[in-house]
Amino acid sequence: MSFDINANYDGGFHQYLMDLAYKRWNTEGDLKGVIYETFVRSLDDRQQRAVVLGNLEQQVCNGGWGLWYGNGYHRVAHETLEVLGDMIDKGYRLADRVIPMIEAILQAEAEIKSGAYGAYDKGGQHYAGYRSEEADEDQGYDPYEEQCEFENKILGFCDANDDLYYEFNEAFLIQCEVYLRRLSEIEVPVEFLETHREALQRDALTPEKVEIQNPAPRKPKVRLTGESGNIFSIMGCVERALRKAGASTEALREYREQSMSGDYNNALRVAMDWVEVS
Repeated sequence: MSFDINANYDGGFHQYLMDLAYKRWNTEGDLKGVIYETFVRSLDDRQQRAVVLGNLEQQVCNGGWGLWYGNGYHRVAHETLEVLGDMIDKGYRLADRVIPMIEAILQAEAEIKSGAYGAYDKGGQHYAGYRSEEADEDQGYDPYEEQCEFENKILGFCDANDDLYYEFNEAFLIQCEVYLRRLSEIEVPVEFLETHREALQRDALTPEKVEIQNPAPRKPKVRLTGESGNIFSIMGCVERALRKAGASTEALREYREQSMSGDYNNALRVAMDWVEVS
């Protein structure tokens, strides 16, 4: 898709991309009626980035990370993490604060689901809930009640990072706007850059600073003590180490695909291929 490089995009180029995407889903487009995950994964690259970033900002600002999770946006968490990783690669460093918040929620979800927690499917929608050893259908087992218990536990983890996000979310949204413009080769108005200079420089690594950093080892060291049995926890540790070592977005995507292609033992083998495990 081509864009008018001379257009003003007064409402923001980020919002413009989101509006284009949602027209395909809500009103006149080819994606009307599909579930959210299918909608996001069917978008072109730039619209997909705009949608996952925009929904993250809107949901967390309107009701915290619990709203982002509760409304199902965590189902495209991997796409969201890929975009945030690319932002970091391009110097928009506030994304580096957002990634651990998402990873913490995914880790909490995995831990709560493990053991006594399982998955339920209701009318095509995914529900995860608690199932005690004593409970069964003959004893009046209620999936909805257990789903509520599960969600309450997750929300407790989600709320922990709300205030931290609000400390920098306005600057992060500005960085998203400039990131999406430059990705699409759309000019960023000089007055915009001047007005938001402080936000754009927040947590920034200049090219000069990057160049003088010591090169990271090819296989960074990772301690996986205490992560036994939890694939998502292992993946989170390994991804953070790879990102700190300068791994590209493509490399991180390849690692995720390899790690999730099998069981827990496969995840361990893949981790040892990518990092030095201690």
